Amino acid sequence: MIAKSVAYVWVSLALFILVLYLVLRVCVMQSFVELERQNTTRNIARVLDLISEREATIDSKASDWSAWDDAYQFVQDGNPRFVQSNFALSAFTGMDLNLIAYLNNSEEIVYARWHEPGSDSMTPLPENIRAAIIDAGRLTTHPTTQSSVRGILMVKQGPMLVASRPVVTSNEQGPVRGSLIFGQLLGPREIREISRVTRVPIVVKRLDEGPLPAGFREARREMSESGKTVVQATSRRVVAGYATVDDIYGRPALIVRVNLPRSVYDRGLALTDYALSAVVAVSIVFGVIVSALLARTVRAERECDQKTIDFYRRTVAAATNGRLIITDRAEIEKMCHAPVARWHAHEATDMRSIRETVIAVASSAGIDHDRAVTFATCAGEALTNAIKHAGGGTASLYQRTEGILFMVSDQGPGIATLMLPDVALRRGYSTVGTLGMGYKVMVSLADRVYLATSSQGTTVAVEMRLEPEDLPVPNVGYIGAPCC
Repeated sequence: MIAKSVAYVWVSLALFILVLYLVLRVCVMQSFVELERQNTTRNIARVLDLISEREATIDSKASDWSAWDDAYQFVQDGNPRFVQSNFALSAFTGMDLNLIAYLNNSEEIVYARWHEPGSDSMTPLPENIRAAIIDAGRLTTHPTTQSSVRGILMVKQGPMLVASRPVVTSNEQGPVRGSLIFGQLLGPREIREISRVTRVPIVVKRLDEGPLPAGFREARREMSESGKTVVQATSRRVVAGYATVDDIYGRPALIVRVNLPRSVYDRGLALTDYALSAVVAVSIVFGVIVSALLARTVRAERECDQKTIDFYRRTVAAATNGRLIITDRAEIEKMCHAPVARWHAHEATDMRSIRETVIAVASSAGIDHDRAVTFATCAGEALTNAIKHAGGGTASLYQRTEGILFMVSDQGPGIATLMLPDVALRRGYSTVGTLGMGYKVMVSLADRVYLATSSQGTTVAVEMRLEPEDLPVPNVGYIGAPCC
């Protein structure tokens, strides 16, 4: 009983811890995963903002050089002194540009030079870049004096941040005479600078060159479905955020990845682990205390029950002049050896043949006929109780040196300890509300009645000696219960 109760306590605690673990890992950690996603999204947004800021800076510089009376005149007459005065190498390095180009309204190049990253010279504009500028169309079309075009132009040399402004007078008056285009490659040096400012590692891949690495391909496929920034945990320690950058035509041109340590996720794991450890520790202490209290309570109840049973055993034995003995099943079985007969009785109709056998065996053992019939009556009462209260039982008949013994065992609910005196001694008492005379009849007519009962069932043994014992017939009545 105590083992089962303790097992229930520990199983309940284990289930509680399991449910808590699932709640922490599924619900609470999901919140940290969402925080991690938001943090990664903010960081990749910072990277995109810096790229946009670089475009804005180039656009601002182009605005200064395009709204200029000297440039306005130069686009019209191609004055070489304007070039000599303004387009030294320092113009490119000072503004951190790779491309400066003036075009007239006929899309003819008035001036264009290219500065290769890391070189100390300027070269004519590469043909592929010239073609990209002309083919783009958007960079040479300015419907108003305030017009502005900026973005990314994809060329062989790399993704280039470009800004185009209309060439107008210093006070921004028209008509527009052409276009000024500034360009800056978004190369490794620029990526490192953005990474330094944002303090996150950055990888940029072109979408128009070859197959992407696996992580980029998966992110690109997911972005094509959701159209949003994608966050993926690439390992237990690293989370990556992906986003695309459009070119001047509004088409995805680049895919940017930022790699971040999973510090938010790790804090969530640490928090849930601490919480779970604390709950486990408290649960263990609680389980130990409850188990000890249960053991103490059950032990006290057993001691009380044992004292009660001992008291009833002595009291019942004294009240019945030793005819009714309350014991346990093992003690009753010690008195029995090989049975003369055995029955499995479940119906009252089974009793006729059993009664006849009991009378026959008792008579053959030397018991006179009247006493044999009396013994059969006691056996019938014992068997009737088993059928009535337990749905039947096993009956056995034993022949002993000093007499015969009839034993009935069932698997019913048993007789509660506090009911034993009433069942055994009180006239007309029954545990099921029926006319209860069975035990009183047995105690009055048999030489000995042995009773063992528990929640696992009841065993009753009725004994008839070969020679009648000179014992007074008990005066059965009522006896109260003791207090523990």
